[in-house]
Amino acid sequence: MTDKSNRTLLGLIALGLWANVLVQVFPVTLAHAQMSRQAEASLSNIESDLHKIARGTCVNDKIC
Repeated sequence: MTDKSNRTLLGLIALGLWANVLVQVFPVTLAHAQMSRQAEASLSNIESDLHKIARGTCVNDKIC
């Protein structure tokens, strides 16, 4: 039983080492999402509203 466990553990370690080698050989490129102008404007409006709420200067009844 111990022999089988040792072989499994060593096999997993070897697999992990090969995975590290492959990552270095074939680097992963990350995809970056591009934000649309409309999304940027919406986030800017949200940020502005949050600042107004935090300062206590919000006059919008639906938000405050």
